[in-house]
Amino acid sequence: MRTWADLKQATLDKLNLTQDEALQEGHLEKMVNLANECINTISNSVKPKVKKLELTITLITEDNPNVKNDFLLEYFGEIVEEVIYKDFYVYKVSDDSIHVFTEDFEGKRFDFTMPNDFISFTDNVNYLDGEKTPKIFYLTYNTIGLNKTGKYEIFYNSLWEEIQEDDENSNLNIDISILNCVPTYVASQLLSQDDPQRSGILRNEFELMFARLDNNTLNEEQSFKSIGGWY
Repeated sequence: MRTWADLKQATLDKLNLTQDEALQEGHLEKMVNLANECINTISNSVKPKVKKLELTITLITEDNPNVKNDFLLEYFGEIVEEVIYKDFYVYKVSDDSIHVFTEDFEGKRFDFTMPNDFISFTDNVNYLDGEKTPKIFYLTYNTIGLNKTGKYEIFYNSLWEEIQEDDENSNLNIDISILNCVPTYVASQLLSQDDPQRSGILRNEFELMFARLDNNTLNEEQSFKSIGGWY
């Protein structure tokens, strides 16, 4: 695993600077933003994070009139703000778990906008109550429609988490092959004005790493198609 401290030190090594020298030259304060720029570029091109969203639609009937209230007590306690979306009660348990309740679903459709970290849908098989390939209406690039009750498992390509300054000594939950690219990219960007020659050398080094990352991704996920590209 890598920490932000590890990546900063690797960047300083490529710059041939101490932390104090980098601070004096104004490099240190730019590193986090440049690191996230690198990670987001890779996320949007060859190696996004594949995530699973669990979305459960439950019908409130005479046989289970308390199902919504029982759910609220289990996950949120006695006090909760009720959010109503059209004819649906929508509750977010976590970033990856959504619960929806409705009293009438006959001939209706629940339209859902994917989370903010969404990039694109994957070629992975989705599930409804454990069965493969439920009918999903793809309404826009990030909005889907669902017309059956049950538990959906929907896979999508997402952004990797952004690095924060206070991640100094915390293990980063980002693919190690992506993190390996970060110091070279950051160092190249930091030197672009003051030392274009060294910056160009590092840029070429990064692009070689990027190309290998592209090849490795395609070998691991034969059906994956890049939605972006290097720019």
